[in-house]
Amino acid sequence: MMTTTNIVDSITHVNRENTSINLTYLKEKNLDFVETEIGNIYISGKYERGNKPVIFSPFGLGVLDIMLAQYIRDIAIKNKKYICIEDFS
Repeated sequence: MMTTTNIVDSITHVNRENTSINLTYLKEKNLDFVETEIGNIYISGKYERGNKPVIFSPFGLGVLDIMLAQYIRDIAIKNKKYICIEDFS
């Protein structure tokens, strides 16, 4: 019995490259521990969370890249180590 609810962006995308989903899949020999993809929740417009903690694995969305870029940007601004480009088009 799984103690968490696992939601992914794309099961085929996240189930590779030794991600936590992929390693669990290799151990369990199935993907039954993944409840759904985020797109299914978006399309249906509803989701019943239940009592288990939710783990979202955004391997293909670029969310982690955006968070890292924001972190680096914030440090650069704080330390005044940046160049502002006015018209970046």
